[in-house]
This record gives sequence, structure tokens and C-alpha cells, in this order.
Amino acid sequence: MTKEFTKSIEIAVQFIESKQMLDGSWCGNWGICFIYGTWFALSRLAAIDKTYNNCLSTRRGIDFLLSVQNEDGGWGKSYLSCPEQVLI
Repeated sequence: MTKEFTKSIEIAVQFIESKQMLDGSWCGNWGICFIYGTWFALSRLAAIDKTYNNCLSTRRGIDFLLSVQNEDGGWGKSYLSCPEQVLI
């Protein structure tokens, strides 16, 4: 991996981590917010081996998803979450 490539990844990780909300989620402004935004951020971090065991942002994101998971195992929520900027 080149030095430039490594630096680009570091910058991307810093950007992703800077957008994490206090509750551990990420807001996905392009769709229904928090669950999708958090999945997207976590999938990008996982692609570069940022795991629950070695990355605080990943751990906080996973803990957020587990905290809002429905009893049936899903994460269904209202479309109103995005405009209201809260999980509904």
C-alpha cells in the first residue's frame, strides 16, 4: 500500500468518526436516517479491519444498533426519523 493511499484511508476514517453522533449512531441524510447511516459507516470501517475489539467508533456504533433493535430482531422504524433527526 502506498503512503498516499494509507493517508487517504486515515483521512476517510477521521471523517467517518467525526460524523458519529453522541449515542454512537451516524445519520444517513440521503435516506431514512440512523439505522442505515450507522450500517453504512460500520461497513466502511469493517472494510479496513476496524472491529468491535480494536475501534471505539465501531464499538459505539454496534452498541447503538443493539440498543435500538426490536424484540423481533429487526430494526424497523418510521420514515419521520430523518426530518425530525431523532429515532422514531
